[in-house]
Amino acid sequence: MTAIFSGSFDPVTIGHIDIIRRFFEIWPQERLIVAVSENPGKSGFFLIEQRLEQVARAVKEFPRATVERAQGLIAQFAKTHNASFIIRGIRDDADAHMELAHARHNRILSGIETVFIPSSPEHSIVSSTAVRNIAVAGGDASWMLPECVRCDIVLSKQR
Repeated sequence: MTAIFSGSFDPVTIGHIDIIRRFFEIWPQERLIVAVSENPGKSGFFLIEQRLEQVARAVKEFPRATVERAQGLIAQFAKTHNASFIIRGIRDDADAHMELAHARHNRILSGIETVFIPSSPEHSIVSSTAVRNIAVAGGDASWMLPECVRCDIVLSKQR
């Protein structure tokens, strides 16, 4: 069985890694494709190539996880990769509302179901958007990042 965990991962956070870790706690023998996508509705903090490399470093501890670039609809990506389902993390009611609509679209488009994994309470305020906003304002968002990508944020602030 293969599952897809998609996102822009701009940048990858400890919340993302927590969802991946918990996926493997539930399905230890399954394969997870972390699909890094470009979101046309967001201006990127990191280039797609940088995000692919960052996510690859962050998931290195999970031998059954691979990282791929996703273009177009995630429903089509999942279908092309013969995925059994898509996983999504949910932090709060706003996430649940948005992700439920996306899950319905994906099911209509591809027949693939979405499985929701609620964030751990300590990660409920962690988001890539918060990391970007704090970093741009000169603050320290390193506590929201896997150790292996913290230096990337410091370097990006020096640009």
